[in-house]
Amino acid sequence: MKLKLRDLRDAQESLKKLLNQDVPARVAFQLSKLARAANAELTTYGEIRQKLVRKYGKAIEGTGQKNKSGEPIEGTEQMAVSPEDEGYDAFK
Repeated sequence: MKLKLRDLRDAQESLKKLLNQDVPARVAFQLSKLARAANAELTTYGEIRQKLVRKYGKAIEGTGQKNKSGEPIEGTEQMAVSPEDEGYDAFK
């Protein structure tokens, strides 16, 4: 069975709930292995996604941190990628 990363990401909360249930040792072991593999894939997915957002995204005005004098600190703004942006296809 093949899963898309989107499906794995959507199932993450349900998997966490299953891990907190009282289940037989064999099932707990299998769930633990599954969760470890899923977390590794989702960590890589998150890192790549962040790089793409930094590359193609645009800063959202007024969302960044400010220094002591109240001026925005460059590079601390939240970023967003919209369908009109050049690299939006990289997120499909």
